Amino acid sequence: GITIEGKIALGNLSAQVVLKTDENKELIDTLRDNGFGVTVLEGKGKEGKREILSIAMNRKDLDTLRTLVIQFDPKAFITVNSINPVGGGFFSAIKK
Repeated sequence: GITIEGKIALGNLSAQVVLKTDENKELIDTLRDNGFGVTVLEGKGKEGKREILSIAMNRKDLDTLRTLVIQFDPKAFITVNSINPVGGGFFSAIKK
């Protein structure tokens, strides 16, 4: 089940990253340079305006995403959901 799925990293995920910093262009560019399709949304929370990144990706790329985000914004709030893409959008394997 879940343990095997985590080990072989099959499937797709949707990640939402709520950034806590104001200067996010470098992070967004870095994610895109590493093969992630990033959509930037504007949100408003308790502490004011925030940028929210919406990212559809392969499950195997989760650790790379987490590492890159934390390098730029250690306080970023990251959530992840399993998805089944229906059509359209940006899916690209990260080249190692």
